[in-house]
Amino acid sequence: MGYHITNNFKTPYLAKNITEFWHRWHISLSSWFRDYVYFPMGGSRVKTPRWIFNIAFVFMLSGFWHGANWTFIFWGAAYALIYITEHALRKTITYDFSNNKILDLITSGARILKNFVLVTLIWVFFRSVDAKHIKLMYSSIYQNFKIKDDFFVDYKIWLFLAMFVLFDVLIRKSRFDTWCGERPVAIRWTIYAVMLFLIIAFASVNSFPFIYFQF
Repeated sequence: MGYHITNNFKTPYLAKNITEFWHRWHISLSSWFRDYVYFPMGGSRVKTPRWIFNIAFVFMLSGFWHGANWTFIFWGAAYALIYITEHALRKTITYDFSNNKILDLITSGARILKNFVLVTLIWVFFRSVDAKHIKLMYSSIYQNFKIKDDFFVDYKIWLFLAMFVLFDVLIRKSRFDTWCGERPVAIRWTIYAVMLFLIIAFASVNSFPFIYFQF
């Protein structure tokens, strides 16, 4: 219809490190903090101690933006710590497997999995109500991290999960609307019809307010 909407989330869970994750996650918000907070503070064009302060300040401020609660500050601080650590490691550890496609695929998959686990664990800070809740969540994860004999996941869950992963892989380097726009008219409108049907079919009858209304 002629509207051009900026990228905001670009398959962030396929990121290989925290830096890439924040280039793909909530792009409009992170870009605002970069342009109006990080750059005016000197960005990366400062000495290392000041750069570390800038990174930590911006991440913790973004946490405070979500709510005046220490859990959000911890959330931002955790990202700052990992971001700075990864930056330091990249200066000392370098590797290039681009000449070996199989090895490159394996290492890329491992890095994506590592990053996904880190991000998932950091979400505990974001969703906890206080420090006690954070401790309870992490202890529960540690104590219950085992497959029980009665563990069963319906095959439909695995099917939907596989579809989500495949979908993210397919559009990793492109926007979905751009990808659809390149398809023939019949295929494109078939996709639109299916999406509209799924939205109606899976819409909840309960009211779930927009998550950012609480911040």
